Amino acid sequence: MLLPLAVAAPLVAAALLPLLGRRFGRDVALPAAAVLAAVAVGLGRRVPAVLDGATATWTRPWLPGTGVEAALRLDGLALLFALVVTVVGVLVMLYARWYFAADDPAAVRTVALLTLFAGAMLGVVLADDVILLFAAWELTSITSFFLIGGDGTKGASGARRALLVTALGGLALLGAAVLLAQAAGTTSLAGVLAAGPEVRAAGTATAAVALVVLAAATKSAQVPFQFWLPGAMVAPTPVSTYLHAATMVKAGVYLVLRLAPAFQGLAVWHGTLVLLGGTTAVLGAWVAVTRRDLKALMAYSTVSQLGLLVALVGLGTPLALGTAGLHVLAHALFKAALFMTVGVVDHATGTRDLDRLGGLGRALPGTAVAATLAAAGMAGVPPLLGFVTKEEALAAFLKGAGTYGAPAWTGDVGLALIVVASVGTVAYSLRFVLGTFAGPLRTPVHHRPGGGLEAPAVALAAASLVAGVLVGTLTPVLDLLGRDLGGGAPGVELKLWHGVTPLLLTTLGVLAAGLAVELGRGRLVGVLRAGRLPDGAAAFDATYDGTLRLGGRVRAISELHGLPAFLGPPLVVAVGLLLVGLVTVAPTGTPPDGQALDWVLVALLAIGVLGVTQSRSRIGAVAGLSLVGFLVAGWFVLHGAPDLALTQLLVEALTVALVVVVFRRLPDTFAAGARLRRGTAAAAAAALGLGLGGVTWLAVGRTGRSAVGDRYLARAEELTGGRNVVNTILVDFRALDTLGEIAVLAVAAAGIFALIRTPAERPLGPPRALPLDRGGDPRWRGSGGIEGPILRLMTELVAPVLLVVAGWLLWRGHQDVGGGFIGGLAAGAAAVLLYLSQGHERLWGSRWFRTLPLTGAGLGVALAHALSGPLTGGAFLPGGKLTVLGVTVARSLVFDVGVFVVVVGMVIGILRHLGQGLPEDEPAADRGGPDDRDPAGDAGVRA
Repeated sequence: MLLPLAVAAPLVAAALLPLLGRRFGRDVALPAAAVLAAVAVGLGRRVPAVLDGATATWTRPWLPGTGVEAALRLDGLALLFALVVTVVGVLVMLYARWYFAADDPAAVRTVALLTLFAGAMLGVVLADDVILLFAAWELTSITSFFLIGGDGTKGASGARRALLVTALGGLALLGAAVLLAQAAGTTSLAGVLAAGPEVRAAGTATAAVALVVLAAATKSAQVPFQFWLPGAMVAPTPVSTYLHAATMVKAGVYLVLRLAPAFQGLAVWHGTLVLLGGTTAVLGAWVAVTRRDLKALMAYSTVSQLGLLVALVGLGTPLALGTAGLHVLAHALFKAALFMTVGVVDHATGTRDLDRLGGLGRALPGTAVAATLAAAGMAGVPPLLGFVTKEEALAAFLKGAGTYGAPAWTGDVGLALIVVASVGTVAYSLRFVLGTFAGPLRTPVHHRPGGGLEAPAVALAAASLVAGVLVGTLTPVLDLLGRDLGGGAPGVELKLWHGVTPLLLTTLGVLAAGLAVELGRGRLVGVLRAGRLPDGAAAFDATYDGTLRLGGRVRAISELHGLPAFLGPPLVVAVGLLLVGLVTVAPTGTPPDGQALDWVLVALLAIGVLGVTQSRSRIGAVAGLSLVGFLVAGWFVLHGAPDLALTQLLVEALTVALVVVVFRRLPDTFAAGARLRRGTAAAAAAALGLGLGGVTWLAVGRTGRSAVGDRYLARAEELTGGRNVVNTILVDFRALDTLGEIAVLAVAAAGIFALIRTPAERPLGPPRALPLDRGGDPRWRGSGGIEGPILRLMTELVAPVLLVVAGWLLWRGHQDVGGGFIGGLAAGAAAVLLYLSQGHERLWGSRWFRTLPLTGAGLGVALAHALSGPLTGGAFLPGGKLTVLGVTVARSLVFDVGVFVVVVGMVIGILRHLGQGLPEDEPAADRGGPDDRDPAGDAGVRA
């Protein structure tokens, strides 16, 4: 159970941290760190076994009909990335505890989102199913959007770029997953890798490579998508440290490393990655040389380092792939430490501008030591771990592709690009250290950082130093990654000193050239800036803005005013489609024989429809429509569909009550339209009605039951524990559809709440008198109720009965007529009675009748039922039976409870927010419910 707990623990913690945050504020970072530490310890205990070649797996059915599983797998690569995610995550959480002010409202939100992001990243690296990998991948994109955007005041553009670019990569990954699964015959990631020959031989291999490279390039900020990463630096330093040094941007690198065995030997795979990574490494390094802002420098240096990793994967030898894995670790250590020191400098001085910084070595000695060690690791200076991994990277390119399938030119071209990038790396590393900590003090230190803010960076830098000194202990890791990913042992023993070799001379030459570049930086920067490439962020923003302007122009052309104008185009399209259906649908079989009562109902329906069209009263039109609905319900009864009939009756009754509530704000009668307008409306209605009737007559009821229908009738009770086939279809066989429908209901309820009950809401004005008393019946109160002993007594007697009936319908729904939807409508009818008799004030003041809590709770119950299957080894939205206290019930009864609560919440939302009444004689300034008079208070946002 280690693997599912490793993923689930951060996700659950992320849900609970906001609750703790109300009391503990920024201190919630400490339990978040504890959760990640516990996961890291659990994973760390598997290190000896994994180094011996063992793997751990966990599998549960997810979508059984498709073969997709909730499968997790821990091997050497997954363990390396998982430890980076968790260990660096612990230090980031501790850093965040001291980074945010005690009263900073962003602290809790940021820590919770970072914890959620950690869970998503663990899902990415542990996933053993390509569809599960895609789902976790997308969760990292969504979470990073909220982390970068913050409260939306300054990070919106950067967050938008990051989301749209990485979402493009997500779509590419989904396409690649489909192609790989099709070629391998399985969605299992291990199965795809084992089926490497089949994947490479498939006709879709080149397309799969292109999609995987696109997904990795967008996530890991490779050319031409590198522009989103610098724009994301508006996020707080803990976010930048975690997402852009240790986790999110590494996801693309993880993807190409993971799939390297499947594509090994394809020239398009190796060549594309070497050129893409090498070009990105050069571009990122030399742009970083020109940056003055410390975070921008760190961003472009990250782009460069990611390019190096991608190029190593492209070379594809065991040494290159193993070194790429070790450099992931080295980069996480030195880059996380560097980002943290940037945050300390910014906190202490209030600036990140290198032209204003300098001399901070004496003022911030601990930070200076950590930054110097980390920068030395980034530049490849011994004895840091970065020196060893850079040397082995150069060694891999010097040895070339060998017999592992990459084109011969990849070694030489890759070596040239990486050497040029490494010279730039040395230069900007020197620029960072000397420009910030050497020389005279330019900007005084305004805020002394506490030890808690400096300690995480010092720990990371020290770890980089210790790992470099004891680098020989990492040789088994290099060997394991080389065997698993490259198909052979790298044949290298890691150590700091190999003697005077061409490799050492190359490293010394790179260091010397980087020093020379920094010394002559003044003249070189002008040349680099003059020859800079087009601004990718500006091009993206121009494209985005142009798309919105185009949409606005299309809207302006098509925008019509008035309901008839809006309904016109869809009606025309609908009638056209129906005409096509009438022409193309060939009737099969014979229509069922009618009954005498059918024609009676047809006549009554015609009278009702005619009454609706001739009514000038809004209430009269609603009553006529309800009569039509009641007649249709009678037709359902006549043809043996009691579930449909009961649902129709309840819907019509509630519709009348709820529409009347809203219509009180409108004139009592319709405006008299022109004859042409009335004729056009009549013609459109007749065409649509006759078309629908004709297609229905041609296509429905002419054949017997389908095979699916027979299966439902024959096996519903066996499979679901219920005899009522209608309800079992809704909450068992087609439960996913129902889950989507109640989600729509919940979103609609939230939309009503957001539009009608906002803090800056303007009063809607007084309700009009009901037609039952056109003089303005004083019994209809401004708060929405009708005073009167009869209605109040009726409510006191009938409402409890309706609630009991609602519960009874919910309970019996799987066996007889009923269910969550019908029961929810019955309970909603009780709420309508309460509203009519006691007024809006009664609903508004109750803690039980709240829109968002009700709909949210109902949707939560339904989702909990859906997820209970995978968590207990079953399917998503599980079926079957449960025995509770000796009573056997359908397991989907829990799901039906969620449906019930959502429906009740929707009715309550309409009553609370669309049915609020305002007294005629109350001053405008005082209008509103009892909790709604102070827009600055919390009443305006009560659900």
